[in-house]
Amino acid sequence: MTITSEQLENLRGLIKFASPMPWHWATSNSMARLSSASGKDGDVLSAFRASDGVPCVSVSSDNMNLIVSAVNALPGLLAHIDAQASRIAEQQAVIDQRNGECDRLITELSIATDRVGINFDRAVTAEKELAVLREQKPVAWRAHCHYMDGTDAGVQYYDDAGLLGLREPLYCQPVPPAPVAVPDEMSYSDAVNFVLINGMSCEDRPTLAMRVWNACRAGVLRLNSGRKPQRFVVPLKKLSVEEVMHRSGFDRQYAEGWCSANDWAINEVKLAGGEIAE
Repeated sequence: MTITSEQLENLRGLIKFASPMPWHWATSNSMARLSSASGKDGDVLSAFRASDGVPCVSVSSDNMNLIVSAVNALPGLLAHIDAQASRIAEQQAVIDQRNGECDRLITELSIATDRVGINFDRAVTAEKELAVLREQKPVAWRAHCHYMDGTDAGVQYYDDAGLLGLREPLYCQPVPPAPVAVPDEMSYSDAVNFVLINGMSCEDRPTLAMRVWNACRAGVLRLNSGRKPQRFVVPLKKLSVEEVMHRSGFDRQYAEGWCSANDWAINEVKLAGGEIAE
C-alpha cells in the first residue's frame, strides 16, 4: 500500500517543527548523539544521567513525533516510490515507442523529399524536351481525301497545310500525349502510416483508407486503358462556289468539287464528335 497524500502532508508539517536538517550522528568521547544543522551538539537526541543516577534521553516532543511518524511511514514511502518508478518506466516505454515512430516517419519523409526532388528534376527536364518538340516544324502534311464523285481516295501526303490549313501536320519527333499519373498500390502498412500521419487512429480506418486508395487507383487505370476522345474544334468554314473561285482562281467545275469535299469533311467532323469553328 502506498502512502496517502494526507500522510505526506503530515510529514511535511512535522518537519517544519523539528530540528533543522540534515541530522548527523556523532560518537566522540564514547557518547552517541544525534545533532542537527543548527550546530548544537546532540540537540536532536542525546543521553544523560539524571541526578538520581537513572540514564535518560534528551529529545524534544517535535523530534519524537517526527522520528516515530517517519519510521512508520517508511514502508508506504518505499511502496510509493516503487509505484512511481513503475509508472515512469511505462511512460518511458511509450515515449520510446513514439520516438521510434517519429524516427521512422522522419526517415520516410526524407525518402519522400528525395523522391520529390528527383521527380521535380525529371519534370523540368521533360518540360524542356517538350518545349523543344513544340518548336519543331512539320516535315509533311496528310489528309484523308475523296474524289469529286465522293469515292474514297485514301490518305494523301503533301508538302504544305493546304488552302485552308486543314491538313494534319506530321513531325519528325511527335509530341507524346501526357499520361494520367497512376499512384503506387497502397499496402496495409502504408494505410496504417497514412492513418497515423493524418491523426485518424481508429481500428477500422486503415482498411477503409486502403480500399479507397485502391479504388481510386483502379479508376485511374481504367481511364488510362480506355480514355474517351477529347473534345476538338476544327476551323472549317462552309464556302460558296463563288467564294472558292474568288479565293483560289479555280474554274467553276473544280470549285464545285472542292465545295462538295468541304461539305463532306464538315459532316465527318461532326460525326466524330468534333465542333466546327466557322
